Amino acid sequence: MGVSPVMKLKNNLLEDKNYIQYKNLFKSKKIIDKNLLIKILDTHLDFYILFLKMNIFIYGYDTKKLNKELQDFLNYKNKNLRIDDLEIIFREYYKNFSMYRRSLETIIIYKLRNKNEINLLKQILNRPFEKELSAFFEYKIVPNDQQFYIVKHNKN
Repeated sequence: MGVSPVMKLKNNLLEDKNYIQYKNLFKSKKIIDKNLLIKILDTHLDFYILFLKMNIFIYGYDTKKLNKELQDFLNYKNKNLRIDDLEIIFREYYKNFSMYRRSLETIIIYKLRNKNEINLLKQILNRPFEKELSAFFEYKIVPNDQQFYIVKHNKN
């Protein structure tokens, strides 16, 4: 059996030189480079769209004002999304939780996506901490004085 399309998208993201530079910059200086973020969004838009679809599916966000691609949150390129796809997306998100949250904030601040997607991103960012799925993954998100920290934990 081959690699899933979602896994391919994730692997392409992780191997992208712009993403590697972006991630290293965030890790070392806690900086979100807007220009790199724009390049990454342009190159890996499908991965971003899948992230939004998974959030819509899990958290039941309203899709009426979203484009047809996001309204069809159960499919990707005319194929059903699977639970494995959800795991791929959210594992990456929680592994780099602080960076991705800051990236979403940057997309909102600079209006890098359309108004309806920005509203969806605001809902994702404003989601109560207790509703995060991190308990299902090896990375746990721990709130501490308005900051979030990622710690590795055992699922046992």
